[in-house]
Amino acid sequence: MGHFFGLRHSWASQVQMSFQSVEDVRRLSEGLEVILLRETESPMIIDSESVNWHRIDVIVRKVHSAKADQA
Repeated sequence: MGHFFGLRHSWASQVQMSFQSVEDVRRLSEGLEVILLRETESPMIIDSESVNWHRIDVIVRKVHSAKADQA
């Protein structure tokens, strides 16, 4: 399970942080079974400042292999 900041997040200009696209998260999940991939974007107020909150949530698991069961 993981949460990623999306490219349209208000903080995306912060060089000390990382931001991903849905395609980036799909690539990171290659070889795994994706249970959930959800992108949300909404305005929020944080410390009296308006922020565009862009987040990508993902739940993945290892792909079950019949060969692994035979070992």
